[in-house]
Amino acid sequence: MTLATLVFVSPDTSALRGLPNRPKMLLAALVAARTFREINVVNRVRPATFARHVRRGAPMLRGGLLGIRRRLPDGTTLIEHPWPFGALERRFLRALVRGLAGQSPDSTVVWVADPKSVSGVTRGRNPAPWRVVFDAYDAWDRSPLVRGRRRQRAVREGYRAAAARADVVFANTVAMHDRLRSLGAARVVLLPNACPPVDPVSDRVAVRGTGLIYVGRIHERFDADLALAVTSALPGTTLTIAGPVERQPAGWETLVAQPNVRLCGPVPSGEARSMIAASAALVVLHRVDDYTRSQDAMKAWDAIASGTPVISTPIPPASDWPAGLAEVCADAAGFIAAARRAVDGDLASGRPARLAFARANQWSSRAALAIEAIEGAVARPVSPGR
Repeated sequence: MTLATLVFVSPDTSALRGLPNRPKMLLAALVAARTFREINVVNRVRPATFARHVRRGAPMLRGGLLGIRRRLPDGTTLIEHPWPFGALERRFLRALVRGLAGQSPDSTVVWVADPKSVSGVTRGRNPAPWRVVFDAYDAWDRSPLVRGRRRQRAVREGYRAAAARADVVFANTVAMHDRLRSLGAARVVLLPNACPPVDPVSDRVAVRGTGLIYVGRIHERFDADLALAVTSALPGTTLTIAGPVERQPAGWETLVAQPNVRLCGPVPSGEARSMIAASAALVVLHRVDDYTRSQDAMKAWDAIASGTPVISTPIPPASDWPAGLAEVCADAAGFIAAARRAVDGDLASGRPARLAFARANQWSSRAALAIEAIEGAVARPVSPGR
């Protein structure tokens, strides 16, 4: 079955340079699947970013508001707008989707990856003529990076609107699956993150790494005290930390003062994967709370695809993987012991299982699952009471 139009409403990812996120990876997999005849990516950007991009795209008016569009090399159409979430974005999105759906609203799917944008593609109490899909990844309202009561309220309202109006809700973790179900969503499909393609070199050659590496954004979720315990227990082992420091977590200054801690700052995704492949283990040093239980650390998937061991606190994805695939540690003593085993090479025997798991859990398989769920929703008539 070929669907007519996909409108992919994505959060602005320009600030995540070098760190590909879930919407980008799912979008790429959906494009590669060639299920939709037309794909439009709608991106809300900062006004300054929009001003810089104006000359790169063709101007368009929707609902009396300005946007720009341009064709991308992968065949998709990128539509950017500067309108903040709320009344202005709703006005722009509703007019935009109405125009893109044209005479085929029944075969038009609107995929929303930002809860603040849900109300822009639904119609309040009346069902939208197109199908709405919501990707519930991470509990945004519990993130320390989503600041301000208005923004947090908009996120919570978006979750409620998605539960009430979306035809399908995808959830990256069991925590988000259960949360959307508790809000009343009728159809929630668990859609975890996935692995990049297994590097043929990684498949043939095992690199014997000696150091530990953490890759990701640094803020309050990062457990600097746990990292300090590991580096203190293994003074001859380097902990490399790669990623932007959004906000310094408690204990950060003490940690980075250690002689065996190396800061890299943001690195391109390809370089990050090479660094992971050359390490003894990827360490997921996240505190355990409602926010991190809602997340699905993408770099853990990257590590598995290179055969590199993963050592994690009891949070997704490691906590949801088959037993023994990763080292899931409930306390500092367990984490230190696992790190020592990784540095000593004792976790190398699990490499074939890690690579096999990676090959079985590609983004293409996630796209196939998503498309199957979407096609099922399109095949069903719209319920007037939805």
